[in-house]
Amino acid sequence: IAVQTSREYQSNKEDLYLSALSLTGERHRWSPRFSAMLSGEYAHAESDDTWAGDGSFGVRQLLATGGSLSLDFATNVLRYITSDPRESASSAISATLIQPLWRGAGRRIAQENLRQAEREVIYEVRSFARYHRTFAVSIASNYLRTLEQRQRVRNFWDNYQRRVTS
Repeated sequence: IAVQTSREYQSNKEDLYLSALSLTGERHRWSPRFSAMLSGEYAHAESDDTWAGDGSFGVRQLLATGGSLSLDFATNVLRYITSDPRESASSAISATLIQPLWRGAGRRIAQENLRQAEREVIYEVRSFARYHRTFAVSIASNYLRTLEQRQRVRNFWDNYQRRVTS
């Protein structure tokens, strides 16, 4: 009951979750990111009906050295429907590597935010475990103190009853 109703306990637990969420976000930055886009268009002119479609797919990955690698594939399709039955299609693949040479370069610098987020989670877990232990001890101590006071009241009442009788 004390764990469920204590605002301080819930606040400490939420701090732990927030630090874990921060670590999850930082790890997400280092995972591959995919993107995709599709679009289509139909146009009607006086003598021509055309259909055009575009599509692209890409993936981007941060590298441990501080750089990033991206690969994109795009295709365009254009088709004349009513007049000249021409069809035009084009595709392109592009790869991009960006590697800083001075600022932000190197494994230690590039992954420092990730390491710091991992440290913060460890610190928060230790802090929460310590708080959990002290919280449990304080609740048990308060409960035992309440039982002791209850027994004192009973003893005083019994003592009072004996004095009245005597």
